Amino acid sequence: MVNRALGGTSSRSFFNDLWEDVRSKIKEGDVLILQFGANDNGGANGKGALNGVGNATEKKGDETVHSFGWYLRKYVEDTRDQGGTPIICSLTPRKAWSSDGKFQRGGSHAEWAWQAAKETDTPFISLNEIIGQRYEVLGQRQVEKLYVPSPKENLHTGWDGAVVNAECVIAGLKALYPNPLQNFFSKRAAAIPAWQSKK
Repeated sequence: MVNRALGGTSSRSFFNDLWEDVRSKIKEGDVLILQFGANDNGGANGKGALNGVGNATEKKGDETVHSFGWYLRKYVEDTRDQGGTPIICSLTPRKAWSSDGKFQRGGSHAEWAWQAAKETDTPFISLNEIIGQRYEVLGQRQVEKLYVPSPKENLHTGWDGAVVNAECVIAGLKALYPNPLQNFFSKRAAAIPAWQSKK
């Protein structure tokens, strides 16, 4: 496994700054998990993509800025052209609870990731929903301990939270059929059951 992710990048900034190097290294049989959204706000005036999944563009200097969905579709296309298998994974949710004790998830980028996956017939891990369901089982008090201890922190987890989120990724991978990574799970990962939607 090779981790080419870089914290703080958006679908747009990763494409502009890192993608060509990553793309050139993809070879036949590789599996690429794509996850963006947490840093994709701001549009052309920030560092993020445009909202939505359409083909609208805006200019920022010499750069043509595309939609969030456009960048995901481009990653999928380029990965397949290199002989790789793309998987789209929705973003991790921000910490927020409703008054009735439900963990809030979903939102625009999670929905747009699903739409891009559907449009391109790409395997999709609904990580935003999987984590949300897991957090509701754990409960608000326990989930609070999973995040970096700061009153303002609602996105970044500590180590224990990262482990929970990684387990949710494995559960989502196991729910894919066919699952391109089923022969590569560690003993610990093999013990994690496949995710079953409660919707």
